[in-house]
Amino acid sequence: MHNLAKSLLVIALSVSSANGVNIVVNGGFESGPGAPAGGFRNLLAGDLSLPGWTIGGDSVDIHHTGHTNAHSGLYSLDLAGPDLPGSISQDLITVAGGQYILSFWYAAHAYHPYPGNAMATLSWGGSQLGVLSLPASPAFQAMNWTHYQIQIGSPGTSTSLAFTATTPNGSIILDDISVEPVPAPGASLLLLMAGLGSRRRR
Repeated sequence: MHNLAKSLLVIALSVSSANGVNIVVNGGFESGPGAPAGGFRNLLAGDLSLPGWTIGGDSVDIHHTGHTNAHSGLYSLDLAGPDLPGSISQDLITVAGGQYILSFWYAAHAYHPYPGNAMATLSWGGSQLGVLSLPASPAFQAMNWTHYQIQIGSPGTSTSLAFTATTPNGSIILDDISVEPVPAPGASLLLLMAGLGSRRRR
């Protein structure tokens, strides 16, 4: 019984690992040009130096955590550059009709030279999925990081994920973006049963 339990545990962990693959490239912005320690780097629309992402609008900024505290790692991304709003997008390889967990962290810039909240839109498959809206963070090292997570279906074999600032400099900042496939109903149970049957036949 002890060996059977161990076998089932190994199978369960394998299932969990197989279904925990983030299909977003460079979701934490740790690859690419980075930014100087304690500072930021401006990337204009069309800049190809940020792996995985297409930059649109006017420009975006990569922030070093010494300048603006990242949610994790060294870098986060500000959706608005020094002047006008920008955007980032990525075409994901998906399964038509498949279910995915979209997850990311967002905060509002501590610099806030306009009334109202910092705001941005979130789009999935070309359609607006939601609006991100937060008041300014208390300080550059005290960011109001907020978690967003949703289960959503993919419309085709390629699904666009996009974030677009709708407020200027001092907008929404992003980090740790992930999209992970949800296992088909019963898939994990079937694999566990297959493992159990194999174990019993030995």
